[in-house]
Amino acid sequence: MNIDITKFSDIEFVKNMFKELNCIGNTNCFLVALNRNYVPSKYQNNPSMGVAGAKVGGLAGGIIGSAVGTAINNIEQELLNSIENPGIKMLCDRNVYGYVMNVTEYGIGFVPLHNDSLRIKNATLHPEQFKYITYNFIKSTKFKKIPFNFNRKILYITWNEEKEPQSVLTIRTKDKMIGYQKDSFVEFEKIYKMINKEN
Repeated sequence: MNIDITKFSDIEFVKNMFKELNCIGNTNCFLVALNRNYVPSKYQNNPSMGVAGAKVGGLAGGIIGSAVGTAINNIEQELLNSIENPGIKMLCDRNVYGYVMNVTEYGIGFVPLHNDSLRIKNATLHPEQFKYITYNFIKSTKFKKIPFNFNRKILYITWNEEKEPQSVLTIRTKDKMIGYQKDSFVEFEKIYKMINKEN
């Protein structure tokens, strides 16, 4: 199923989609997040565009940041194979461009976005691949500003899995193509603070 940005940029469409996926709480925050480890398929075999350095550091917590080329790809695949939770596996896959999320009081629903470029206008939404993750699967999070960039923040999620894989997501504070992003981002910051006080 390929749903283009003309639909998933509309908050009513997104609300109805999450209702159909049975992912609605008392608190709902619909937001688009992009995968910082994403590499378009046409660059997958290019070592300089792989998950070297910072990218693999996001996935494996920096443990293997000094590895290069094929070794990195092998280690990355080994890490992915070790992840048992299918939702976490999806969130650590560099082939996934990003996600439309619903952040609720119980957990987060993720619907993946696929793409073969870096432009969000070319992304397609895939509700058939929806995953839901409760907060007990999250070991820790960090939410950081990008220096000199007021339009984006980075969310680091370390997962409760044996090798503690990490997802690194870029969240825009506003997006001219996603009408609900600005208001949702403000709500997300409030929910994030609340969740972290409780944990």
